[in-house]
Amino acid sequence: MCGVIGVYGQIKMQDVGKMLGYLTHRGQDASGIAWIEKNELSIIKDNVYPSKLTLPERIVPVVIGSTRYPTFGVRISSEAPIERFAQPFSFPTSKGEVATVHNGQLVNLMELAEGEEYLSDSELICRLLSEKLNENENYPDAINELMDLMDGSYSEICIINTLPHPTMLVFRDPLGIRPLIMGKVNETYLFASESIVIEQMGGEIIRDINPGELIVIQKIEDEVILKEYQLQEQPAKHCMFEYVYFASPSSTIDERSVYDVRTKLGERLAAEILKRGIDIDYVVPVPDSSRIAAQKTAELVDKPFREAILKNRYYTSRTFILNSSSERKKALESKYIYVSSLIKGKKLLVIDDSIVRGKTSQKIIDKLRSFGAEKIIFASTCPPLIRPCYYGIDMALDSQFIARNKSLNELQEVLEVELIIYQGIGDLFEAINRRDLCTACITGEYPTNAGKRIRKLLNEGKIDPEKPHYEQLTS
Repeated sequence: MCGVIGVYGQIKMQDVGKMLGYLTHRGQDASGIAWIEKNELSIIKDNVYPSKLTLPERIVPVVIGSTRYPTFGVRISSEAPIERFAQPFSFPTSKGEVATVHNGQLVNLMELAEGEEYLSDSELICRLLSEKLNENENYPDAINELMDLMDGSYSEICIINTLPHPTMLVFRDPLGIRPLIMGKVNETYLFASESIVIEQMGGEIIRDINPGELIVIQKIEDEVILKEYQLQEQPAKHCMFEYVYFASPSSTIDERSVYDVRTKLGERLAAEILKRGIDIDYVVPVPDSSRIAAQKTAELVDKPFREAILKNRYYTSRTFILNSSSERKKALESKYIYVSSLIKGKKLLVIDDSIVRGKTSQKIIDKLRSFGAEKIIFASTCPPLIRPCYYGIDMALDSQFIARNKSLNELQEVLEVELIIYQGIGDLFEAINRRDLCTACITGEYPTNAGKRIRKLLNEGKIDPEKPHYEQLTS
């Protein structure tokens, strides 16, 4: 998974870096940009933040970009040349050279790869797209056939250096698992993984790209023409984890404000605290993604909201999206700072967005104990996560989930807290105010055929449970 952007109109290259900068919470392992100028396609990519990319100082008409969060192939950038794993990728076609950026995860990559090695599923998608563009006269037929091939999540933005003017293709998988939104600044079209990009650039939100939809943008003479094609229709399965953790709180995802959702998650936790009559001194958020929910919980239970755990302002990475367990462990040592005067002798309700591996939770709890906390109630705004995500979140193995085979009492003993409170799944649906959600990581019910087949093969002992499951799935 990653953050992607696309621009069709006129934009300064430095503004492209700025747009990608608003999406570094979605990926920080590498950045890349492709643009078309005077019928030539150019690509720059590097394992740096977008603000560190060296970009030409000029205005270009068509550009795409990506920030990388690795969920397939190379996890650590030093293990391979950046050209092999970082987006954008490009391939020649009969219509011109095509370049693509992709947010999501191709689950059936191994069978589509037909024995060839890929260090990024995005590269395979670009190659398959080039083949379909060669085989079909029109874009809707090419993309429809591509959708028939691919199983997984994909929000895709592509540019082709067609003559006399470039073409942009924007499409989203039929389940709409990963977000993609369209906006406009004056006469320039903007596309991005999240609305924060468009709004911060002074643009106007037009709408979300529909699941299974294709947008084709071309310049004919002096007029920019946008055409919309609803290619495939299925019941949507939007990722619930976007609202709980991944997306920026300032974004709107598929017509739902992330900030409002997290506020409502806090409301529902508060109702549970009040129902149980739990005695606490302070409500303490685990920064940053749980702060909104914790503020609302504190307000409703009428207890002080205290930031006894502070984010180290000189540490900027999101621990969850780091590439390895060793990197995450090292990061946890410097990520948080603790305010001892708010901890010693206090009964704390600590709220986090979710509990995945349990490593972060354990570290926080140990630190709070070392500073003299009298009592720790640990609450999660998300229900227990017990199954891998095959659609773009780096939770690939069953063994990574601390809650997968433990009761609440057992979890409380392992984490050494007086009580753990999880959000109910019904409350999660109510907070997001929609039922068309992918909750496979909570329920084990996967929305695509490849995801279901992985679970069947695992149950039958036919694939290795300690290797990323989708990297073993072949025909």
